Amino acid sequence: MSIQYIHASTDAPYEWSLESHLLAFNRTVGRHTGKNIGEELVTVIRKFGFEDKVLNLISAYILKLTTPLTAWVAHRGQCSCQ
Repeated sequence: MSIQYIHASTDAPYEWSLESHLLAFNRTVGRHTGKNIGEELVTVIRKFGFEDKVLNLISAYILKLTTPLTAWVAHRGQCSCQ
């Protein structure tokens, strides 16, 4: 799971840079089902305290996701499907 955001320093608020960081690269035990992927995404989002900061989730698997991620996305943010 990675995160992308736009950074602007307080010294130069109009000089923006796109930042990207790897948050987690965890081994999935068992099948790569929507449920398992969704649970892992929610775990990582909560681990870093991003519940109120996530604006968008992009995943090829997002259409297959069931609880808990789809309920979380419906309540907290948007979802883009590729």
